[in-house]
Amino acid sequence: MPLDDEEPCPGGEAKPCSASPEERGAVDKDRDAAKQDTAAAKQDIGAAKQAAQKCTAESKSCMTELIGGGATQETDMAQARGELGTMKPEPSGNAASALSGTCASFTADLPAGLSGSSEMTSLCGEMNR
Repeated sequence: MPLDDEEPCPGGEAKPCSASPEERGAVDKDRDAAKQDTAAAKQDIGAAKQAAQKCTAESKSCMTELIGGGATQETDMAQARGELGTMKPEPSGNAASALSGTCASFTADLPAGLSGSSEMTSLCGEMNR
């Protein structure tokens, strides 16, 4: 798409511009959104600082109110422990079927003359030992 010769390039960039007006508009829109997000984050941080300054470190009730009683963290940790308990890092008695499946899958990709060869049968046999 040809760029408008009348419109100057951003930042004093020499013509031809490296980006079309539409691309520059999209970048400017994203930049404005990032500025708004930054401003909102600064407000959130300021509010959190004010809330934290209201509590002294010794005031357990105030701190509990500020950060919550830890129920969310305990729930999340319990869920993570439950999920970790179901994971099995080693094969669960399925090594033979996994190797047979691998061997069958591998031989299916070989040319017809090789897939049924004695060498392939012996290789699969060795893998299944």
